[in-house]
Amino acid sequence: MDERVIDVRLIEGLRAQGTDGRHAVIFDEPLAAGGSDQGLTPVQVFLASLGACAAITMRLYAQRKGWDLGDAQVKVHLVRPGGNATPRITQEITLSGALDAEQRQRLLEIAGRCPVHRLVDGPLETEERLVQGPSPEVRHARDLPQP
Repeated sequence: MDERVIDVRLIEGLRAQGTDGRHAVIFDEPLAAGGSDQGLTPVQVFLASLGACAAITMRLYAQRKGWDLGDAQVKVHLVRPGGNATPRITQEITLSGALDAEQRQRLLEIAGRCPVHRLVDGPLETEERLVQGPSPEVRHARDLPQP
């Protein structure tokens, strides 16, 4: 069993901080939505996580194979058509290394098998539980050691 815990706490207004105890990420909403626009929205962080996971997974695979990946850029698009239509995420992947067509195709397949992509493809269950009191191990970014 693999369990990962991220503590998320509202800081001020709609601004929130997520931390694993060592690293912190700030989330916020745009001014037009009532936020202070000081961080990515939760949906943007999710999309960034998917793109970063794809890029990192391709890098690890290329290194293991001894391929020249060069730079990998992943642009992640989310389209919400509205109504009952299913939202769609598209990842546009640009690879700059000296790769042949077969290697590029394999890296595209590997990008779709990254851990975040597999998590989203499910099955996945979510659960919300109400607990009493604050979590004592939550620390704010200002309390984390600075590099």
